[in-house]
Amino acid sequence: MKQRRWTFTVEQRNWLRQWHRAMQRTDPKTLPPPPSLRALDLGDRARLRRCTNIAELLAERSVHLLVQGFPKERGDNRRAFSENELYQRLPVVAGVLAAAREDTGKQTVSLIGRLGHGGRDGSPKLGEIRFKRLHSESKPEGLLRLWRRIVALADNAADVAQLADDLYTWLEQLERPPRNPNQSVRFHWAYDYYQQPRPKEAAKTTPIDPEAAA
Repeated sequence: MKQRRWTFTVEQRNWLRQWHRAMQRTDPKTLPPPPSLRALDLGDRARLRRCTNIAELLAERSVHLLVQGFPKERGDNRRAFSENELYQRLPVVAGVLAAAREDTGKQTVSLIGRLGHGGRDGSPKLGEIRFKRLHSESKPEGLLRLWRRIVALADNAADVAQLADDLYTWLEQLERPPRNPNQSVRFHWAYDYYQQPRPKEAAKTTPIDPEAAA
């Protein structure tokens, strides 16, 4: 299936990766973060992980550094991001990205696709009940909690740029749904979740996700 069109430009995706890397353990093999992000450290990531709502996220310096340094221009002559809309959505994205200890870079299989299987005997790591609960959730705080759980099930590793693009676009589409439903992030996540190959006996096994049988 054709990949969903990126919401963020290459420059914006690189900024997100730099911001995320600035809050990880120092690796002498990698380039240092830009000067504006060098004050960030592991403590900032820990504080983000403890935030449970938008108000708490907006009290963190890491969120403000993310938004203020985020390139506003969009490609293909689309309207530039406004600071107001970035502050509405990027704090939630930041709260989820903080749950990822590792940026895997570009992957051939999406995060949600990996969770559609990979459990015992090929059963889903992410139970179908929780997956459908995610699709019915419309409040940012609820999505923050569910998305963090998804990152945890993926061993706290994700393509940070792809995940940020998906989450931001998901929040944007809650307010402005695409004309064609199959252009939505939710559709692409459902496609990836269900299209991964699974053994026939997987349905008879107990999934890793503890809420799968809730």
